[in-house]
Amino acid sequence: MTDDKARKRAIRARMAATGEPYSVAARHLDTALAELVGMREQAGDREGAEALARQGVEAGDSVGLRLLAKMRWAAGDVEGIDALVRSGAAGGDVRALRSLAAARLHFGDVEGGAALFLQAADAGNVEALRDLAGLRKQAGDVQGAEAFYRRAADGGDVWSLAELARIRERAGDHEGADALARQAADAGNTSALRVVAKMREWAGDGEGADTLAQEAADAGDPEVQLMLAAMRERAADSGPEPETAESAQAARNRGGPPLVRWVRVEADFPGGPPWAQPR
Repeated sequence: MTDDKARKRAIRARMAATGEPYSVAARHLDTALAELVGMREQAGDREGAEALARQGVEAGDSVGLRLLAKMRWAAGDVEGIDALVRSGAAGGDVRALRSLAAARLHFGDVEGGAALFLQAADAGNVEALRDLAGLRKQAGDVQGAEAFYRRAADGGDVWSLAELARIRERAGDHEGADALARQAADAGNTSALRVVAKMREWAGDGEGADTLAQEAADAGDPEVQLMLAAMRERAADSGPEPETAESAQAARNRGGPPLVRWVRVEADFPGGPPWAQPR
């Protein structure tokens, strides 16, 4: 019996015993194995823990493989990791492939880790594409990183959209960065608007920074209000143009939280800048 057939047989046996759907039964089997292995490890029985994980692998359980990889990693067993890779036990399980890839990277085998990430990416895993982008970025290959982030974004990964926005902003492509940040926000990730706003402020474009930060606030970003208040305080200290103060007041009139609670009290503005005064 193949490992895959053994796993399916175990899942169907649980389904028959519990009445659970296939996916629920499979998840419970995986959780049970992880808990048993963890109990053996906590009791100091490393051999017993590894034996349980290997039983999982033999039954076609990819969780067992991930647990084995973790144990080999913790033990510093490079040869053990290589043996798991050579065995092909991961098959097309992308989480197992990523676990093995991370272990290889931990032991300094960047090429081997990248090859496993690529295998997971080819199997349709967008997180592996993001992993590959990170490796390219660490190597100084910004274009290579951007290519992998774009593939991941095309696969629906909103975090890659945020990374692409950062890359475009650093490259001076402000329009491209804005478009990507807004695309990420539309998909539910407003962090890109916040980060690009900060980068825009560092570059001296206070008005552009304020616009993006306000968009993040309007989109419900829970972290941007403090940043937005600080940005506007710095703008006030340096003498903001009238329209900047007016836009801030207009934002307050739309019902946003009173920024005065976060604004540092200055001698020049006893209650905070004029546009942050309580109504």
